[in-house]
Amino acid sequence: MDEINVLKIKKLRQDAILPFRAHDNDAGWDLTAIENVTPSEKGYFEYRTGLAIQLPTGYDALIFPRSSISNYDLVLANGIGLVDEGYRGELLIRFKPCLRSAGSPFNSVHDLRIYKKGDRIAQLVLRKRPLFIIQEVDSLSDSERSSGGFGSTNIGG
Repeated sequence: MDEINVLKIKKLRQDAILPFRAHDNDAGWDLTAIENVTPSEKGYFEYRTGLAIQLPTGYDALIFPRSSISNYDLVLANGIGLVDEGYRGELLIRFKPCLRSAGSPFNSVHDLRIYKKGDRIAQLVLRKRPLFIIQEVDSLSDSERSSGGFGSTNIGG
């Protein structure tokens, strides 16, 4: 039988919406924006969730954009968010504006398609954190790939 862990969640605001999954077998829990936003002085959009979490021991959480991000002029500012086990602050989701494809120009920030209050804006995915130690060595074993990177598997094929 699978072990069941508890994710403790504190609402920091009464209007916060607890994370939820559309289907029982979904990997992530949807996070919801609790207010409309305008760009910060640094140009990003920071959405509040009104939630703080206490992760189970040995776990961390990843924050991914939802697939609906393709309908908006936004990209998650840090690619993937990482929530460490000891973090107890509000889950904040930052997006940067991105350029639209040709034929759909915008002239100002007001033309951007962005999330609004009540929209599901990101997904929270929990993962068990494996324990490792760092061991410095003088050499590494050979592999078929070796040191090839950045598209090297497409070369010569």
